Amino acid sequence: HGSDYAEDYYTDRLTNRSLEFLRNVSAGTPGYSAPWVMMIGTPACHGPNDPAPQYQRAYANRTAPRTPSWNLAPQPEKNPLMQGIAKMDQDHIDTSDVFFERRWAVLRSVDDLVVKLTDELESMGELDNTFIIYSADNGYHLGQFGMLYDKRTLYEHDIRIPLLVRGPGVRRNINVSVPVAHHDLAPTFLQMMGINNAPEQMDGRSWLAQVLEEGTPDEWRTDFLIEYNGPKIVTNVVLNDASARVAALVK
Repeated sequence: HGSDYAEDYYTDRLTNRSLEFLRNVSAGTPGYSAPWVMMIGTPACHGPNDPAPQYQRAYANRTAPRTPSWNLAPQPEKNPLMQGIAKMDQDHIDTSDVFFERRWAVLRSVDDLVVKLTDELESMGELDNTFIIYSADNGYHLGQFGMLYDKRTLYEHDIRIPLLVRGPGVRRNINVSVPVAHHDLAPTFLQMMGINNAPEQMDGRSWLAQVLEEGTPDEWRTDFLIEYNGPKIVTNVVLNDASARVAALVK
């Protein structure tokens, strides 16, 4: 867009567009009516992690959490990806801490988004009639096992993401501990809309009953697969039969 913060800082721009949508719904503007669905995908906290002007120094000199696995390297007994990682030196530690500081700073604008939207829904009289789901695409590590920043390992700091929900009938202040994943979101959203039978091609399951009712449903998963095949490598090898293709993939 341009260089005017009020118009162009992207997280706030998304906030303003979302508020505009809700106000059109409230005003009965043609083309805007309930029931409605709104999805907001902010860039925060993704690189380049440029905070809004008022939050530039909000977390100055904060450091990434020194968890038990922080800078714990090398790890010769772990998988090949981890075996070659050395301890971070001071320059790498400083870089990791700056990433932490700036990621938190850009999330202050996401906090503002949440507050403004919930306030707007409350002023409309629709807050208690609206499901709000807050989540993310991946976790992030900052210094764990000597890796200054990344998101592609199978450890808790990378695979756990926030998943918060409030809405009609949702029990207050509870923590549901059964494992859910991204592919469970779509069936859950459909059930929130009153559609109980998700299309067959959807692999996930709705977790709505878990936040509405006591207990854990029968036959819920206890684990799920985490995969990462590494960066894509393009080769010029042409294989002529299925067994050769399988052998090449395994190799």
